[in-house]
Amino acid sequence: MTDNILTLLGFAVKAGRVSFGMQAAREALRLERSRLIVVADDLSPKSEKEIRFFADRSSVPVQRLACPMDTMSHALGHKAGIVSVNDDGFADAIRARTACAR
Repeated sequence: MTDNILTLLGFAVKAGRVSFGMQAAREALRLERSRLIVVADDLSPKSEKEIRFFADRSSVPVQRLACPMDTMSHALGHKAGIVSVNDDGFADAIRARTACAR
């Protein structure tokens, strides 16, 4: 299931609908562009707590992806443990696939 999510994230990257890293994700949240925050499984607890704080203030869901940062970075072509999905369609598709995985 993680491969499907990484594929969707890859399409979102190609479409230019993704912000990479803590600062870019916070900026997307501040500008109300972010629709979903995706974090790697091995992201530090401090970083995850911080991005969840800002996401909660903006009412944006945070989804933990069941893969390490290296795998996520390799699949997306950018080194980052935090990704902001800035498109409703991609965010909905990712949330639907994570809901099926549970």
